[in-house]
Amino acid sequence: MHKHAERDQIRQAAAELTPSCNEKLQGYGLAAGEHYRSPYVRKMSGSWSTIRGYSEEDVRAIRRGCNIVDDLQGYLAKEGARERWHANRFVRGTQTTCVHCHQGVGDKQDAAGNRLAGSNSLATSWVMADMYDRFTGLLLPHELRQMQCYINSSNGFKPNPADDLMRDVTAYSRFLSAALDLKIGNRYPEQGMDEIPASATLRRGDDYVRGAHVFRQRCATCHGTQGLGTVVQGRVLYGTGRPRVVQPRLAHEFLQGQFGHGGLHLPQHAAGRGRQPRQSTVPGHRVLP
Repeated sequence: MHKHAERDQIRQAAAELTPSCNEKLQGYGLAAGEHYRSPYVRKMSGSWSTIRGYSEEDVRAIRRGCNIVDDLQGYLAKEGARERWHANRFVRGTQTTCVHCHQGVGDKQDAAGNRLAGSNSLATSWVMADMYDRFTGLLLPHELRQMQCYINSSNGFKPNPADDLMRDVTAYSRFLSAALDLKIGNRYPEQGMDEIPASATLRRGDDYVRGAHVFRQRCATCHGTQGLGTVVQGRVLYGTGRPRVVQPRLAHEFLQGQFGHGGLHLPQHAAGRGRQPRQSTVPGHRVLP
């Protein structure tokens, strides 16, 4: 009963937004009311689109969902991971968060407001509805696809589909699709990572050849050319082998300097506290012993 009461308390509390979520949701005019009209649609199309509005409870869930996407670990929250439904229990690493893959707090745009292809938009993920997965042969709803993020992308653990964490991120994703006026079942270029055609690679060949090209283009800056990490201030960060812990401030400063907020393409695994890197077989690259 105590845990249920605590959850109800969190659900009823006003969610204090992260700076990025505050900017995002203010720009989209999120507020409780009978109707909702998106300022983004007005800006891009010149006309208003009116849909059913959101209750106070809906707004709180959307705000919490945005916070989870931007700050899953709870570093920006007054009460830490508690305000994020302790979402960090489902991922590995002390810096992993959704925005590393779902850039721009799940909705990356350029300065003119154009949505960017291949940015893993959460809005377009929602409108994909029930999607056929050719690997399992199953129709996967949004919630199950979201669970795969924790299992696969975050190398972590599966949440319960009914967990508040899942519901809040779903609420935020659904709101984004409404704010952008996306339609269920349509295909949008922001869905997933933009594909690298074989003609764009240095060599033609099987998927592993193209995969190497994608890794060099999108991943090597953090994970290193061999996937063994990057040396920053004498510490090895983001190795794809055994995840280890690094000082959060050090990792944060490195990310901000390399990409700015929300610019990573893959979740990182911090590595290397107290270990001295050795020289790699590749000239100029240093790896863990």
